Amino acid sequence: MWKHAGTAVLAFSIPLGSASASGWPTRPINIIVPFEAGGPTDQLARTIAEKLGGELGQPVVVVNATGASGAIGMSKLAHAPADGYTVGLSAYSMMAIAPYLSKLPYDTVKDFTPIAPIGSFPYVLVVNGKSPVNSLEALISKAKSSPGGVAAASAGVGTGTHLAISLLAQDTHVTFNDIQYKGSGPITPALMGGHVDFTFMVLGGSVPLIEAGNLKGLATTGVKRHALLENLPTVGETHKNFDVTGWYALFGPAGMPKEIVGKLNASVAKAVSSEAIKRYLVNHGYDTMVMSSAELEDQIQFDLEKWGKVIQAMPAQARKDM
Repeated sequence: MWKHAGTAVLAFSIPLGSASASGWPTRPINIIVPFEAGGPTDQLARTIAEKLGGELGQPVVVVNATGASGAIGMSKLAHAPADGYTVGLSAYSMMAIAPYLSKLPYDTVKDFTPIAPIGSFPYVLVVNGKSPVNSLEALISKAKSSPGGVAAASAGVGTGTHLAISLLAQDTHVTFNDIQYKGSGPITPALMGGHVDFTFMVLGGSVPLIEAGNLKGLATTGVKRHALLENLPTVGETHKNFDVTGWYALFGPAGMPKEIVGKLNASVAKAVSSEAIKRYLVNHGYDTMVMSSAELEDQIQFDLEKWGKVIQAMPAQARKDM
């Protein structure tokens, strides 16, 4: 549950002297996106950038800095001037899960300034469209009657899908056969081909496949039902407090002036609350998410603790693989 309600070349002009909030901004602002151009994160960033530029009165330019599962882009952000002219778009997994997976070239708490959330998103538990399983409880019952006999597909160790499967197993006291794939690409064909029994998919990408009958949705993972799949219950409706909600947010380097952070936060909140952006978010499987920078910082700490506990409760071999 919520704690509170190709690649472009990277080139930044480094200003002389310390940053001042007075009159900011007076020139274009760069948003580092640590993933490839054209992907869902990039599309979200470009949609927000256009609206945010209008709010701030200066162009907001998306700069893709890819590699190392996003670590290269985030490292560039961590080392950028803390003057408000370089910010970055990051996901919850990079800030609250990645620290448990490997040694990062930055500290996700100490090396960044939380600015404002952009949007949140649930996952959808899906099975093959022809599967005889028609409800979450039927799936859990099948898993209880055949420990390890229900195959769950995830996009790799430590991914959002992997942790959602682990949390469901822990909350329902069942054992799934966790099948790891290299990324999310191979999962849909495997599921449609009957090679695995279920997976968790990001809601936005699952809707067309569910509507076409290729997949069948059993439940969503947020705290409330989503407008695109209102007929599906949440997992939490039958398994209290289950919540796997991802989010995207803007961050800056550590030490950004509070006045600039406040102005950016207010501008982002206004942008994501506009009818055009709210419509974009809903249609792409997101929910509007508005928080102060302090509340976003609390959310990160909450998620770090939550996913740390889930990882610690995993079987020893699963933790070793991480």
